[in-house]
Amino acid sequence: MKQKILKTIIIIGMILSITIAHVLVFASEAISYAFQDMGKENVQFKSYFQTEEGKTQEIEKPINSQDIKLQVEVEVKNQGYLSGKIEMPNSNFKFKQEQIEGIEKVTDHEIVLKQINSKEKIKFQIGLEVNLGDKIDLNTFNQENKIILKGSYHNGANTQSEINIEQNFKVILTMPKLEEGKELSQLNAKVITNKIYNLEGQNKRIVQVELKSGLEENGYPIKETNLKLEVPKGAQKIQVLDRGTLATNGKNETQNTKNTFSYEVNQENLAIKIANPEKEGKISYNKQNKDTIIVTYVYPEEDLTNQEIKVKSNITLYDNQETNIEKETIVKIEEEKDNIVDYKIISQAEIYKGKIYSNEEQDYKTISKIDIRYPRNRKPHSITRRSK
Repeated sequence: MKQKILKTIIIIGMILSITIAHVLVFASEAISYAFQDMGKENVQFKSYFQTEEGKTQEIEKPINSQDIKLQVEVEVKNQGYLSGKIEMPNSNFKFKQEQIEGIEKVTDHEIVLKQINSKEKIKFQIGLEVNLGDKIDLNTFNQENKIILKGSYHNGANTQSEINIEQNFKVILTMPKLEEGKELSQLNAKVITNKIYNLEGQNKRIVQVELKSGLEENGYPIKETNLKLEVPKGAQKIQVLDRGTLATNGKNETQNTKNTFSYEVNQENLAIKIANPEKEGKISYNKQNKDTIIVTYVYPEEDLTNQEIKVKSNITLYDNQETNIEKETIVKIEEEKDNIVDYKIISQAEIYKGKIYSNEEQDYKTISKIDIRYPRNRKPHSITRRSK
């Protein structure tokens, strides 16, 4: 009988010990969770833009704006203290390097906070700078940006919990705001060559026009640039050469293809098209540069003094409305200028392999591609070359 009672007592003791152990583990986990949750409750993080209408997470600003100010609040409501930092990863913006009370250090994408103690609140504003590369996503100008508070919260019992609180903000970037008197579209045309040269035994007048096109200041991504030229009648040949279309598509000389650079000649009108097509969701954005085009006209030997060349540009932007910006300019053909730039004179004649293998001499004409600036008063004015 005593043995049965002893066994019963042992079994009850084992059951109680197992039950108590589970209760302690559960209690420990619950306390740990409570501390974690307490950190979230005791630490508050807010970011917003202050406008006349009130607080907002979304504003609209010109791409070259210098007054984008983000308001930030961090508070430890009850006991404990916070050691943390604010990050802005993968953003179209970077923080301005400013001295701010309560802030230990500011880098492009991080704000290191000084320790924030119990029932303490810091509130500050930080400037944002537009931060765009040469290749950007199509949705860059309407992209939502994240700002994250990270750190360690220590409560009064020296228990630590990790803090990770996210906020979103959005700045819709629009066309740049310019100083009074400035225009967004920049178009310049000038005659760089106006001279009679001997081409294969015949005197011809060569007129070359240099075109420069782009957008003022920080500009805006260009989807397409169209240039049209109206010139004096009677041109016998027309050649178009791009010397880099950096403003529209970020291409250097020789990098364009038929998809990014083309032109059509219709009597006295020349139409040039420069495109910036999307590639894998990205487009080119080469700030503060110009497209440079050289157009060569070959005329009979005649005087073109005081004749006009009319140039029109139409630039389409990559904004939601595909805004078109037009501009016109007129350049006069005035005094003679001797400044030939890259003109292909003739095509190479075909050479038969048989004549090469037989060591037989043969006259042939090579392609003459000239990229020089002749000094003034150099004679004779001939750009024909012949070789064997």
